Amino acid sequence: MNRRKQTAMNEKPEPSSDTAPSSKATPTSDTAPSDRAKSSQDSKSAVKKGCGYRLKAFFALAVLAILAAALIQIFSPLPDRSDPALRTPTSSIDIYEEGGDLYFLPEGSENAALGFILYPGAKVPKEAYSYLGRAVAEAGYPAVLLDVRLGFAIFDAQAASRSIVALPGVRKWVLAGHSLGGVAASGFVKQHQDLVDGIVFLASYPAASGSLAETRIRVLSVSASNDMLATQEKIGKAKTLLPDSASYVRIAGGNHAQFGDYGTQKGDGAAEIPPSRQQGSVVESVLALLASLR
Repeated sequence: MNRRKQTAMNEKPEPSSDTAPSSKATPTSDTAPSDRAKSSQDSKSAVKKGCGYRLKAFFALAVLAILAAALIQIFSPLPDRSDPALRTPTSSIDIYEEGGDLYFLPEGSENAALGFILYPGAKVPKEAYSYLGRAVAEAGYPAVLLDVRLGFAIFDAQAASRSIVALPGVRKWVLAGHSLGGVAASGFVKQHQDLVDGIVFLASYPAASGSLAETRIRVLSVSASNDMLATQEKIGKAKTLLPDSASYVRIAGGNHAQFGDYGTQKGDGAAEIPPSRQQGSVVESVLALLASLR
């Protein structure tokens, strides 16, 4: 019995797997602080990036909207307030559009000695000069009112070539231009002096690059006293760009916008005479030039 007790006392119980302590504690992903911090930082970074992208997109759209509004404002045409009856054909005058340009052709004028082409002012519809096109046609000359690219003649300075090609029987031409249209017209004239006998500046003058001072082209400059855009001072300074033989007509009480039928124009002076009187003076001056070149 003593031997059994001694044996039992010498025997040590082995620990069970259920109670044995592990040599290392294995942390789980739920309790790792470094993983939680990284996850939090990634989430914040994603939110910041998302906000940044949205702000950039918003500003890009805002800039595009502003640019679109500005372009619409710049290229929106002025209204046509001319009398549609001026574009009604008669038995002696054919009136039609071709290639966007407006033609006023007297009977038998396809082989006329002289024709007339007008470049409109910036954003001014060609129809606004119908009073002049019809008056020229009634006097026996073919007349063309040009439709220019984007409403700016300087973007379409060679537009007159369309009419010259369309009416090959017309031997010589007189070009005209209102405001910015005069700049384009003078550029064409300088390059094609063999086709052009004269030019009419309506509240306009050439750019330095389109100087006609050394040419033999007949030049008529028609201005208005109350024009605050093509002012008398500017017309005077531009005389150095025209030949000494140029003729000048100043319409007392007229303004810039009444050279056409399109209403008022920003920056212009107030007219002291009605449009019909100013436009009558324009017609009279232009027909006098055409008659002298016939």
